[in-house]
Amino acid sequence: MCRISRIKPRANLASRSRGKLLCRLDGSECVALARFQDDLAHNMTAPSLSSSHTNNTAGTVTLRSTDPRRMPEINFHYFQEGNDASGDDLKAVVHGLKLARSYVNEPQAAKHVAAELHPGNQIQTDQDLSNYIRDQAWGHHASCTAKIGADNDPMAVLDSSFRVRGVKRLRVVDASALRHIPGFFPVASIIMIGEKAGDVILRTCASCAWERR
Repeated sequence: MCRISRIKPRANLASRSRGKLLCRLDGSECVALARFQDDLAHNMTAPSLSSSHTNNTAGTVTLRSTDPRRMPEINFHYFQEGNDASGDDLKAVVHGLKLARSYVNEPQAAKHVAAELHPGNQIQTDQDLSNYIRDQAWGHHASCTAKIGADNDPMAVLDSSFRVRGVKRLRVVDASALRHIPGFFPVASIIMIGEKAGDVILRTCASCAWERR
């Protein structure tokens, strides 16, 4: 299964992307290649493709109601739905899939691969690969929905102390506060945000001046 995704919805809704090239192994090497499994059957392997730095910034998060427990409407606006007029995001994923295939076709790997299951050898042209990716794209690590920014930035939900502008006694301290996805694995940046916010809150609440307002 090659579920390829490369998306970064709008600056206040960004998503890392990843995909898979799913191949069936011949039975003799299943154990040796087990570490590459990703919730797949024991005789399959799926090299993952991930990319963060994309052009599309058209995703949205919209509240459905005033009930904070209700799931908001999240729309990533993939590829042609987005604002990447150049189409470079989709081209990059096509390139990534072709690169993954080239690795699988290397002699040392190819001898252990019985067949490519998805997208399958029948999908070869760039156009066919593009259509497949559009249909199968998925993303994760959505972030940047409530970014920190200057007072004159209309898209900046938070001030430098992680406080939500226009709302008292509310801060956001997670990946939502990021302006852009920081590379492929955001966990280090998220930990840093938590450490920074902890210092800010402790310093602010030493006098609790803001909390009493």
